[in-house]
Amino acid sequence: MPTSLGSWAVRIRPASRSVFSAWPLTTRCPLSNPEVPEQPEQPEPTNEPQQTEPALPAEQLESTEQPKPSSPLVSKFKALPIWARIAIPAGALLIVVALIAAVIAAVQPSRFVSALDVCGLESNSAARVGDSGNSLILDMEGEDDPGQLSYNEMFCVLDALDLPDSVEAQMGETRSLDGRQTAEWDGINASWSYHPDDGLDLILSLD
Repeated sequence: MPTSLGSWAVRIRPASRSVFSAWPLTTRCPLSNPEVPEQPEQPEPTNEPQQTEPALPAEQLESTEQPKPSSPLVSKFKALPIWARIAIPAGALLIVVALIAAVIAAVQPSRFVSALDVCGLESNSAARVGDSGNSLILDMEGEDDPGQLSYNEMFCVLDALDLPDSVEAQMGETRSLDGRQTAEWDGINASWSYHPDDGLDLILSLD
């Protein structure tokens, strides 16, 4: 048994130190090394003012919004009365339409040329187109004038020109003593004569 308090102290101190020294470091102080998440770097604020376009004065805004001055021709047209403003474009449109129609008529072949093409007589000398396509001369063969158009060729051309039955009958009944006969249909003027020796000679023209 120890005889004094000092001897008790000497014996207790080593025992107390051995107990604390046996603990792990984390057990003794769990908050000694806390894991702190890394914070993202924040951009440093700048004190530079943002650049903005200067506002234009009111007078300059009004000057920029002013319409462009119209040409003198437009001003004169606006000064005309209403009926003149309508008549001028309408007249110009009619002129354009007439020019287009004239060009189409000049490009397209005449009715006589088209009729000869249908019957395959465009190169036959007994069927001649004249006056820039406005006239047609047909010469049918007779007793003393062979080698001209046959009866079928003659009336093939006339059928292509929409010859009426009444005019066809008139041609068929023409005698040599009747002289020259005339007829008209669908804008075509026809005159003909007949003789047994010369056959039927026909002249067609457009109005």
